[in-house]
Amino acid sequence: MTPTNFTLYIDGDTLPNLLKPILLKQIVRLKLPTIVVANKKITIGNTPYIESIIVDAGADEADNKIVELLRAGDLVITADIPLADRVITKDAHAIDHRGERYTPENIKQYLAMRNLMEMIRESGEMTKGPKPFGQKDAQQFANQLNAFLSRVPILDSTLPYNTKASKRRGLESRLLDRLGTSVCHEWLKD
Repeated sequence: MTPTNFTLYIDGDTLPNLLKPILLKQIVRLKLPTIVVANKKITIGNTPYIESIIVDAGADEADNKIVELLRAGDLVITADIPLADRVITKDAHAIDHRGERYTPENIKQYLAMRNLMEMIRESGEMTKGPKPFGQKDAQQFANQLNAFLSRVPILDSTLPYNTKASKRRGLESRLLDRLGTSVCHEWLKD
């Protein structure tokens, strides 16, 4: 079993290279089970915690695969607002490449703005695209990812994984910080 109670999904087709070392560091540090979905091979780093799924080329192929695999509580990294909306609908979490965390409270506003801009472009109006992705954006992403991960209970992979442990994830994480692994091993045997 995995040491976390969620899976990290990465919509790899538009993932900026600046985010790869940030993601790899967290994946390895926390032993996050990660699935990168794209229509071509995307390399984030060499670790057993990352699995790649290559889908057929097509408008929503990667999105559909992510939504198919997604469970409540999982995290998706994507700049695709319609995908983020589908993620939020499944009670999962989404963070975009610039560090914006999509929530049930803000996703409809982002989706409406995206749809409005698409209608304006389709009418022939020239609009500005997003500003180029830079180091400041990568830092905002890292901050948001760290904030999210600090709120999610992470299991210590050296502890036995059982039903009792999975029900006590939040408490277990706090116990590890305060008491140490050996005390938690004894507690979990009860």
